[in-house]
Amino acid sequence: MYPKLFDVPAYLLAGLGGVLLVVAFAGEAKRSLVVILAVLGAVAGGVFGYCQWGATGVPLRSYGTMILIGFLCGVWMAARRAPRLGIDPRHCMDVGVWGVVVGLLGARALHVLMFWPQYTPFHDGFDLSRIGRWFKFWEAGLAFHGVLLTVLPFTWLYCRRHKVPGVPFLDLAIPSLIAGQAFGRIGCFLFGCCYGKPSGLPWAVHFPPHAPAWDAQVAAGLIPPDAACSAGVHPTELYAAIGGGLVAAVLYSFWPRRRYDGQVLALTLIMAGVTRFFEELLRADEPAAFAAVPSLTTSHWLALLVVVIGVGLLFFFKQRGMLYTPPSGSGEPAHVPQ
Repeated sequence: MYPKLFDVPAYLLAGLGGVLLVVAFAGEAKRSLVVILAVLGAVAGGVFGYCQWGATGVPLRSYGTMILIGFLCGVWMAARRAPRLGIDPRHCMDVGVWGVVVGLLGARALHVLMFWPQYTPFHDGFDLSRIGRWFKFWEAGLAFHGVLLTVLPFTWLYCRRHKVPGVPFLDLAIPSLIAGQAFGRIGCFLFGCCYGKPSGLPWAVHFPPHAPAWDAQVAAGLIPPDAACSAGVHPTELYAAIGGGLVAAVLYSFWPRRRYDGQVLALTLIMAGVTRFFEELLRADEPAAFAAVPSLTTSHWLALLVVVIGVGLLFFFKQRGMLYTPPSGSGEPAHVPQ
């Protein structure tokens, strides 16, 4: 469990930010201007370093780092194939950047709703600090179904706004979303959330004191408060990372062989829902959704809903039987029946 990787000096972050600003806004500016700005940035960084400003550093969180790696991997996966659909790769970056923002908001909102008793400000009076917890993204606590519920509609609207073929673009981009989720699950493991049920398997993991699994087992009386580590649990985060990576690889390889628009999108929903349903059977961090069915959590029901939607879309898109082909010359994009 490594929620923090290491500290980065604040003046180094400021210097990197200055370099990014120069790259972003210099454009076709004269090279001398770029050199002057770079020199000024170097001087400022040296002064800050000499004065020890920010020497204590800014913690680099493992969870956010893995999300960043997943984002970069996903954008690269989509952008390298975008020209095959006649799509400017910049759209992949735009959707990726805004999709991270929209997806994080959706994922956090769904998590807060699922665990509302922990976040309601009206518990034993009014507690304003609980509202602040809604926005603590660095504490993990992101529900992937919230990503699907927000990022897919956002991507569709983006495509409509920028005259990009919506369903073909979703087919292209959604394996990237699953790949990003796989990296995010590694971040969950490093943070300690999304832990599994007790296990005696050789690869069971033991989390240190005050990790979410340790706290839950102490509260349940499974281990004493002075236990050196938690009881062994299933590394469900790694199961999910491996499953997500395999699903992303299969879908990415299948994309050139798709028979009709929407096929990859529908298959993604089916595969993601099925893998999440079985993953949830081994997880221990979420209570049952309904007392009448104590073995199924909210994520179980959402996973089943995703599968049903995926199956419905698969039949719908198959009946449409159209496969997008990029425009040739100045002609309009064409759809050819299968």
